Amino acid sequence: MTGAGSGSGSGAGQPDKAPVKDDSQTGASTASDNKATTSNNNNNNKRVVLMPDKEELVAASPAQRNWRGILIALLVIVAVLGLIMFSIVLLSPPDEGQRYKGEKLTLKDLTEDLFLAPPFNGTWISDVELVYRDANNGLSVLNAVTLHSRVIMTNSTFRQLNAVDFKVSRDLKFVLLISEKRRVFDYSYEAKYTVFEVATQTRYPLRVNESDEPGGGAAGAKWLQLVDWGPTGSQLVLVQDNDIYYKANGSTQARAVRLTSSGKRGVVFNGIPDWLYEVEILRSDRAIWISPDSKYMLFASFNDSRVGELKYPYYGSLQEGLRYPKINTLRYPKAGTPNPEVALRLLTLDGSGGVGQAPVELKPPPCITNRESDYYFTAVTWIDSQSFSVVWMNRRQNLSCVSVCRWSSWNCDDVYDDQSPFWVDVYQPPVFSADGTQLVARLPVNDGEQGSFRQVVQVAVSGGGSGAGALAATSLTPLTYGPMHVTEVLAWDEENHLVYFVAAPSYAPDQRHLYRVPDAKGAAAAAGWTGTATGTATASGPAGLTATAAPNGAPNGAAGPTWQCLTCPPCPPPAPVLEPGQEEAAVVEDDDLPIPEATATAAPVNATSSNETLWDWQWGNPGSAVCLFSHAHFPPGRRLRFYILECQGPEVPEAILVNATSNLPLLSLQHNSRLRDMFNKRARPQIKTFKVQIDNDYHAQVRLFLPPGLRDYEEVTFPLVLHVDAAPGSQLVSQRWAVDYSAYLASNRNYIVAEIDGRGSGFQSDRFLFEPYRRLGSVELEDQIAIVKYLSDKLKYVDRDRVGLWGRGYGGFSTAMILSEDRSPGVFACGIAVAPVTNWAHYDSVFAERYLCTPNVTDNYRGYEDADVSKKAGNLRDKRFLLIHGTADLRAHYTQSMLLVRALAREGALFQHQTYPDEGHDLRGVRDHMYRTMDAFWDDCFGPLDLEDWEDGVGLFSFKQ
Repeated sequence: MTGAGSGSGSGAGQPDKAPVKDDSQTGASTASDNKATTSNNNNNNKRVVLMPDKEELVAASPAQRNWRGILIALLVIVAVLGLIMFSIVLLSPPDEGQRYKGEKLTLKDLTEDLFLAPPFNGTWISDVELVYRDANNGLSVLNAVTLHSRVIMTNSTFRQLNAVDFKVSRDLKFVLLISEKRRVFDYSYEAKYTVFEVATQTRYPLRVNESDEPGGGAAGAKWLQLVDWGPTGSQLVLVQDNDIYYKANGSTQARAVRLTSSGKRGVVFNGIPDWLYEVEILRSDRAIWISPDSKYMLFASFNDSRVGELKYPYYGSLQEGLRYPKINTLRYPKAGTPNPEVALRLLTLDGSGGVGQAPVELKPPPCITNRESDYYFTAVTWIDSQSFSVVWMNRRQNLSCVSVCRWSSWNCDDVYDDQSPFWVDVYQPPVFSADGTQLVARLPVNDGEQGSFRQVVQVAVSGGGSGAGALAATSLTPLTYGPMHVTEVLAWDEENHLVYFVAAPSYAPDQRHLYRVPDAKGAAAAAGWTGTATGTATASGPAGLTATAAPNGAPNGAAGPTWQCLTCPPCPPPAPVLEPGQEEAAVVEDDDLPIPEATATAAPVNATSSNETLWDWQWGNPGSAVCLFSHAHFPPGRRLRFYILECQGPEVPEAILVNATSNLPLLSLQHNSRLRDMFNKRARPQIKTFKVQIDNDYHAQVRLFLPPGLRDYEEVTFPLVLHVDAAPGSQLVSQRWAVDYSAYLASNRNYIVAEIDGRGSGFQSDRFLFEPYRRLGSVELEDQIAIVKYLSDKLKYVDRDRVGLWGRGYGGFSTAMILSEDRSPGVFACGIAVAPVTNWAHYDSVFAERYLCTPNVTDNYRGYEDADVSKKAGNLRDKRFLLIHGTADLRAHYTQSMLLVRALAREGALFQHQTYPDEGHDLRGVRDHMYRTMDAFWDDCFGPLDLEDWEDGVGLFSFKQ
């Protein structure tokens, strides 16, 4: 062991040269060595020391250490920024460029009607010919069979007389040119007329008395209240100073014969309706109906001598010679006050234009006189040359009777009646068969739990035609059924057993489509028909009538005994529904906003291919085959070979000629291309339409106008303005073409505008419609408040602190009532009431009593009191409120606003009030000032909106106000 140890210690493995330690380690090494030496001395005093290799260690300077850290930090920052930019590029939507294209809508667009679409100006004069204003603004006649047209009058005659309208005689020999219209009521006007003879190309001013001295405009024509052609030849009927005159033909040699002499301005009306009948019942400027062979004339007389007088000031101007205001008077029946007395009279006309016998006064049928002494008539139509029909209604408006009056005694028999615990809606005459033994009409038909809907019902009448004895309905057959609302029965093609009508489909009450359905005989002949009527044709009428039929699910009208939709899209999508608690608004966006345009001409263009359907027709722009709001014009007579289809929305309105047999389009008659081009240059709002579920499993229709530059992914909020109407039977959410203040607010002001059709609105079930009965200002306004609150809470782009509302007429009433009921914390910050109704006891009898009955203490005094806005004036103290009214408003009189002003002053409520002298309900003469006043009010209410940077941006970085 010692040898081994000696060998090892002799240095055989020892390095040649021991390493030298650096000074920093010397102290430590010395201590260790000493310790090792001591130990070795204890072990034979031998010492082995292993020294490390020599290495040189140099410390880094502070500057070197800083550069290294900075470099690492920069690398980390660059990496993080790269990840952020990558995420932005990956997750951000693509750059959509400029927010909107085109110019914003302006107030000038509204006040000058630059986007107002003209109605179709054609008129059928036979079953195959129609007269229309051609591309050169002259008058032409189009033959629907040959598609050839001929000119009957050039535009130069229109220009020379400054004519604004025309009427053509049935024999095409004369044209009435209408000049210098001045408005009277909603539908009536006074004007000067000139008769143009086509054969001689000459004209003469029309006067009822040829001894009148020439003078004034239109080369000596006199002011006339009504002029129209008869149904055959060129007979003329005229009304001047509330009396009727008649000319056997339009030549200068024909003398005007006076038929009545009791007329008195403002009191007794012959042949034209008084204010109440014109505005609320007939909705027309005429009350004369001539038999198809022109042998008889039926006319209405209205005696307003017992009706209360509304007096209002007319301020005029010094140029009119008015140094002091004058007082105008209107006979205006208010709720619970005497109505005008009405009489229907029949005259026999001889061939020379004279009167063959004394007039016969018709008596209302027993269904009316046996129950009430006060009544209305609502519609008149000739069945044939020896019989006509009159629709009567009691004053309470919950009973309507259809009667038929026949030659020679002209006694009237009840055919059927319609009763309701609420109110009836019979303002259209039924369509009769040629022999008078059948008729089709709009009547309510039950549809289970959903209530009743207005449907097409065929009524069989016994004792009609040449048979003797009293007439009576023997059966009622519903031709349509289900949750569809029929708005109008247009025509009955008896030869092909088809009835044409317009309806709002169940899936989209905002639309109108043209349908046709087999009549009872056609349905019975069709295989598989199961339609039956469970109601009976008794004195109680069709109340409780129920239809049962095999449903047809084909929305575009599959073949079969059920109805066929002629204009529906092939596969209409159901409107989305917002359920309570739904976080996001599931909405359908309509990129083609319906906003109208200005001028147009009717000019036939090339016929379409024979296999092009109505839905294939290119409405407006190629590829935009959209016609969701339709109406049709059928020719007179019983033979229906052609019709004119007028597409009224959502695109710019157009009119085309259609073959009724094949239902194929033949010709474009009015295409409004200039209007469309002008519209396409505007920045139009975005449209979102959807349903919102409300109480009792009802669904309200909602439409939003959004700023054209809004993008759903941005965190930007905008003020919301509710445009409210809410009148019973009204509809704001519609596919009909319109450019209005709502579109302007969204396009120009970047506001969100909401329109809501809640309970009480029309074109859904009668149960939905009748909800506000006897309690106006209740459930219909609760829906408005609840839905706006829901929208402001759920839609991220609505600024809930900037919510206002406005309305006109009933909408003005709704605005004031909503603000008064919107308690703290409220939904609405401010509101504008234009021409509001504030007390229904001061409104007209027909409207107020239809929905509230009478204000008597024994009837519905409480309903009138609860709907009195002035009683709630104290609740408006904390609201910004603007009240606008014209002093010559004949619908909602200026009294209505004065009552509210007095109540607000007594309650100490501060508000703004704008009065316009001599302006009517539409405030047409001051629209620009009114809209600018409203704009200034919104500015005060909402404050400044700093959206310039947002409008100029391209959307890469969004922001929130």
